[in-house]
Amino acid sequence: TVYDGNESQNFFIPEFGYNRMLDARMSLGVSVYGNGGMNTDYDKPFPLFGQTRPGVDLSQMFIAPTFAYKVTPEHALGVSLNLAWQRFKSYGLENFTAPSGPQQFSAYPANVTNNGYDDSYGYGFRIGYLGQFSPMFALGLTYQSKTWITELDKYKGLFAEQGGMDIPANYGIGIAVTPMAGLTLAFDVVRIEYSGIKSVNNPLLPNLFQARLGTDGGAGFGWQDVTAYKLGVQYAINPQWTVRGGYNYGKQPIPQSETFFNFLAPGVVEDHWTLGATWTLANKSELSFAFMYAPSVTVNGVNSIPPAFGGGNIDLKMSEMSFGLAYGWKF
Repeated sequence: TVYDGNESQNFFIPEFGYNRMLDARMSLGVSVYGNGGMNTDYDKPFPLFGQTRPGVDLSQMFIAPTFAYKVTPEHALGVSLNLAWQRFKSYGLENFTAPSGPQQFSAYPANVTNNGYDDSYGYGFRIGYLGQFSPMFALGLTYQSKTWITELDKYKGLFAEQGGMDIPANYGIGIAVTPMAGLTLAFDVVRIEYSGIKSVNNPLLPNLFQARLGTDGGAGFGWQDVTAYKLGVQYAINPQWTVRGGYNYGKQPIPQSETFFNFLAPGVVEDHWTLGATWTLANKSELSFAFMYAPSVTVNGVNSIPPAFGGGNIDLKMSEMSFGLAYGWKF
């Protein structure tokens, strides 16, 4: 049977940024942006989960005040305070809400599904370094801490650690090479530590039958850490037009044995292709465009449905596209 989780197809993600030089060496700014999320909205009930159409909606937003300082004209340091907000809801998971007996999978059966949106808030930090070692070569380093977020109380019976859904730490290194005027080539490597978030990293089995959902050892989505490799090119055609292209690869985080729960969160795309451009207007304001395409990836389950649910496998398939539009201006 094929289940289509794409009933909700279009998602709008606003973002905003402001930066001001305090003097020749120091700057202060703020960025507001969507950090990520996941949405599935299935076209029909999935009998292994419940009697109504299943789905989830997770959105995350960062507000990041940032201070940067030029130690020398060629070397700069920056630090951001990451203030985070997220909201979540799940529905159609009635089979995990039994209040007692051998089918009581959750420690908090009333807090698993169909409770509407719940909001949580938290904080973390990011530090970074950028060094211009020659006119042709620059190096950057970045580290973002885990973002510690309050529990999703309405869903403390679904996520491990009583509704814990912290945002994982990540760190990376990047280089930029300018072989000729107007042309920049960039390469980054970034590591995302899903293993530090129990609700995301805990495996389905044997956890589902050894620790109830919502406890510290409750079943999660089994996501593994991801290393992403990014390659980009930018070329200034003339003072008015700059064009860009890029490629990002990160092996999808879901093992073949973990496709059962990830029916709700099939984040399996691996290749991301991007194109973009900036048009500088006469008043020195800028209009930028960006397009991303992630081709379809299929993960075939291997013994992924527990025998207590009938056994068998779930296969996951996903692709993505996005389009971005931004306007910027200098005061």
